[in-house]
Amino acid sequence: MSNVAVTVLGTDAINLTNNQKVQTVILPKGKHAVTLSSSINFHNDQLPMNQVLIFSTAPLGSGDADRWYFAPTQAGGAIIESDGVNPIYTFIVDQLNSKDNTGEATVTFTPIP
Repeated sequence: MSNVAVTVLGTDAINLTNNQKVQTVILPKGKHAVTLSSSINFHNDQLPMNQVLIFSTAPLGSGDADRWYFAPTQAGGAIIESDGVNPIYTFIVDQLNSKDNTGEATVTFTPIP
C-alpha cells in the first residue's frame, strides 16, 4: 500500500470570523469544561450528530499550538483554556447539504476553579 498525501495552503484557510453558521463566544480567563447536548440528525434524521468542533484562538496569546482544536462529543467533553480576550468558535460540518438536518446542539462552557 502506498502513502497518500495532500497539500493544504495556508492561504486557503477557512475564515470563521463573521461566518453566520459559526457561534462565537469570549469566555472569562481560565479553564472551562465543555459539554455537549445534541438532538441534531444529519440526512433526514438518518445519522445522529453527537459531536461539534471548537476552534479556540487563545493560543494566539499563549503560543500553545497543541490547544487550538477540540471535538467534544455527548459521550465525552473537553477541557479548554481561555485567555479572556480571544474568541472561541463552535460549529458543525456537513459534507453534503445541511438543509436536510434536524435538531440543535447546545455547547456548555463551565468554569473550572
